Amino acid sequence: MDLLEIGAIAQIFGAIAILVSLIFVVIELRKNLQQHLLSNTLARSIEVEKMHYQQMDESMADLIVKGRKSYSYLDENEKIRLESYLLQKLAIYSRGYAIAAASAYGQPTQHLKHRIKTNAQEFLSYQGIKECYKDLQERDLINEDYFVKEIEIVV
Repeated sequence: MDLLEIGAIAQIFGAIAILVSLIFVVIELRKNLQQHLLSNTLARSIEVEKMHYQQMDESMADLIVKGRKSYSYLDENEKIRLESYLLQKLAIYSRGYAIAAASAYGQPTQHLKHRIKTNAQEFLSYQGIKECYKDLQERDLINEDYFVKEIEIVV
């Protein structure tokens, strides 16, 4: 075997090594992406669970029931609490929708976007919540207004 043949064999081995390295990199990137998605899902779940836990508090549940009926009948303290609750819910919906929209994974993504839109529509369908939303909007206090427009909810 002369030097030229040895060089050709070395190039073949080099190409195989590069191919194996690329396969390894792709596998690691997929694992990293799966871990990232799991982490995001867990973070969203914790936020949603906190909201549900907050709603279980009797005084908060009473406020939500009263606020759904009419925002204008709430006293100032209750308005502040309902406004904070509405802003927090909108922020959770907005983040979840943005994450789903940024993902490119087909059916589960569409399902998540649909669930978020359905929950947001239901939440914003109550007369008192609409009044609260409009009041916050007039005072320019809603950061997630683009979210409501994007998912085409009429408030």
